[in-house]
Amino acid sequence: MKISIYPPECLYEIGNRPNQEDSVYPEIGQATVESRFFIVCDGMGGHEHGEVASQTVCHTVAEYINSYWNEDYFSDDLFLDALHAAICEINKLDDNSVRKPGTTMTFLCLHRGGVIAAHIGDSRIYHIRPSEERILYKSRDHSLVYDLFLAGEITEDEMSTYNKKNVLTRAILPNMDQMPKADIAHITDICAGDYFVLCTDGLLENLNDKELVSLLEEDDSDKAKSHRISLETSANADNHSLYIIHIKDVEKERNDELLIDDENTTRRNSILLEKSMINESTIDKIIRKIIGWKNSILLRA
Repeated sequence: MKISIYPPECLYEIGNRPNQEDSVYPEIGQATVESRFFIVCDGMGGHEHGEVASQTVCHTVAEYINSYWNEDYFSDDLFLDALHAAICEINKLDDNSVRKPGTTMTFLCLHRGGVIAAHIGDSRIYHIRPSEERILYKSRDHSLVYDLFLAGEITEDEMSTYNKKNVLTRAILPNMDQMPKADIAHITDICAGDYFVLCTDGLLENLNDKELVSLLEEDDSDKAKSHRISLETSANADNHSLYIIHIKDVEKERNDELLIDDENTTRRNSILLEKSMINESTIDKIIRKIIGWKNSILLRA
């Protein structure tokens, strides 16, 4: 398939922080309709640590891919090689301090085989179809709070106020015992009008999924939508960055039906996990109600 896009929109805002620890590729103002891949990273580790880690990973992955990709079909192996190169570089940042530099990463590539979405950490990737008012794909956060939510230990509302909401279960740090694994999803159900969004978790402080979809549904330019998102998140405490990639057209090609698409099956898609959890919760309620009925019958007897 041949995918064309409108000019991408980028936000890169410091929020109420003393320094910017996010990194994006293409750099702000550099993305064009010819851009084929995008990266958003959220650094951690404090001043002169987080920004160095996010920049190192973002720039190394971008340089590696630009050096080896012929901009036709993109492979998981090429991404994993680029990630390995980035980890080798971030290993050099290790100064044996207690607070090591680290970063999350989201990666999105548009190619002849569809879209490859990969992430590590709690920065997110969305596939949104405004014409159907729904999210088709949302990457699963690698965080303690999200795991607790899926386990039913806390509610969705409690996630934002949980005292350990910043604890990650996966991130890119120097000299780890095991190389961090990226979750990779392959998407080929792509239509004109769809949006792909990459963002750091700081963007979502005052903007939930429903509000994001609503903003993208508006009958306005992408620049105006980006401006609206900027206004909605202006009070955010954390750095917040995003890329908005709006699909202009998808030209189908011979044998496209053979391409891999796991958007609707992968456990990396938190939309599917949350729906499954809701269904299980509903079943549990029914079972408890039935047990309650049985108990009441026994009591009456």
